[in-house]
Amino acid sequence: MAWRVFYLSFLNSSLITRRTAGLGISQLLTACVTEAGGTDTIADRANSLMKAKFDEQKFMGVVLIAVNGTPVFEKSYGWADLEWDVPQTPLAIFRLGALTKTFTAAAILQLAQKGNLQIEDPIGKHVQDLPKAWQHITLHQLLTHSSGIANYTSQPGFWSQVVIKPNTPQELVGVVKEKPLEFEPGKRWGYSNTNYALLGMVIEQVSGMKYADYMKQNILGPLDLKNTCYDLGRTVLKHRARGYATSPGGIVNASYIDMSVPYSASGMHSTVSDLLRWDQALYSDKLLSKTWRDRMFTGHVTTTVNDSSYGYGWFVGKQNGRTLYTHEGNFPGFATMMSRYPDTRTCIVLLSNLATPQIGKMGDELAEIVFSGKGG
Repeated sequence: MAWRVFYLSFLNSSLITRRTAGLGISQLLTACVTEAGGTDTIADRANSLMKAKFDEQKFMGVVLIAVNGTPVFEKSYGWADLEWDVPQTPLAIFRLGALTKTFTAAAILQLAQKGNLQIEDPIGKHVQDLPKAWQHITLHQLLTHSSGIANYTSQPGFWSQVVIKPNTPQELVGVVKEKPLEFEPGKRWGYSNTNYALLGMVIEQVSGMKYADYMKQNILGPLDLKNTCYDLGRTVLKHRARGYATSPGGIVNASYIDMSVPYSASGMHSTVSDLLRWDQALYSDKLLSKTWRDRMFTGHVTTTVNDSSYGYGWFVGKQNGRTLYTHEGNFPGFATMMSRYPDTRTCIVLLSNLATPQIGKMGDELAEIVFSGKGG
C-alpha cells in the first residue's frame, strides 16, 4: 500500500529549476555508493531495490531499516553535494519537511501531560487576534487536520512571493485569515500546514519559549538528538546535504525557501540515526507516558489517504495486516519518510536530497522485503 500524500508539504517541482547542476542519468550511473550495513538477505534485497531507484533518478540519500532498535540495513547513495562531488554518508543531515509534525505533536502532548494545556482547549485560549470562525477550533482538531482551516502553502502566490522572505508565524497564518473555513470543524479531514503553524504558536505562548528553543530543551536534548534541530538556513552545518530535483535537462538545485516559512509544520532537519533514536523514544516514557503515547497513535479522524486515519502527527493504518504509523515529508530538494511497525518494532527511514513523489512507495517496498519471510 502506497501512502501517497503529495500535498503534505512544500514540494513544488515546477519551481525547482533555477540553477542547473548539469548532471544527467549517465553520470548518476557511475555514482558513489557507500555501505554501512550488513550483508544478509534483507540487506541484499533492500540494496538491489534502492540502487535501482537511485539509477532511475528517483532517490539519492540514506536508507535505514531497524528491528528492535538495531539496524539491519543502512546505506547511502549518491552525493550530499553534487557540485563539489561530496559523497553521501549515513551522517548526512536532511531537511525533514512534514516529518516535523511528529515532533510538534509530541511537544503539544508533553505540555498537556504537564497540565499546561488541554487537548480540547480552543485555539483562541492560547493565540490572540484570530478570525471569529477559528476561535473555538480545538487543539485536537488542529492536531488531526480536522479544523477546516485553509492550507497557507497552497495559496496563490505562495511559492513566488511568500517563500523568498522571512515571515513571522503571525504572517504565515495571516495568509489564510481571510479565507472561509473549508468545512465545519470536526466534521472531516483536510490536510493543512496552517494547523501545525498554529500549534507552534501555542507551544511558544504556553511555554514562553521560541519553538526552536522549546524543542531543543524539552524534546531533542533529553533524547540526545544531537543532529536534529529547527533548521536555520544561515547556519554553517557540518554534513548538511544540499537539496536537488530532477528536470528535463538533468538534476537542478532546489529553489530557495526562507526557513522561517515551514516553521513548526515542516522546518526541522535530522539524520537517519537520530530518527531511529526518535523511534525508540516513542516506545518509552522518556517524553510521554503510555497514556499520551496511545493517544498520539490512535486514529482519531479518517483521512482520504488509502484507508488510513490521522492520529496526532502520524498517519495510522494497516499494511498487509500489520499496524503502521507513518509520515512523509516533501520539501524543495528533499523527500523523507518514516514508518513504524510497532508489532515487530520495525522502523524504516528514507531521507533523500533528491525530491521525489515516490518516497512512500519505496518505504512500502522495503517493508515487503522485511516482512516477506525471505530475509529472516
